Amino acid sequence: MEQKIIDWVPLTKWSEHFRYPSQGAMRNICARRKDNGAEDFLSLVNGRFYIHLDRFNQWMEQQTKRGIKK
Repeated sequence: MEQKIIDWVPLTKWSEHFRYPSQGAMRNICARRKDNGAEDFLSLVNGRFYIHLDRFNQWMEQQTKRGIKK
């Protein structure tokens, strides 16, 4: 059986695939995409947001590093 690799997830299906961040938090991230750099992993197609998982994970890593202050 061939395993299906998912690159893009529609925002409307986010909570079906992932528990964190919540779908509400993801909507907030999308709404502030120009301020927080989320444009790197978001695509807006026909009025719907899609999230590129690899890029999202990289963005999360960057956010984590910014949050840790030495």
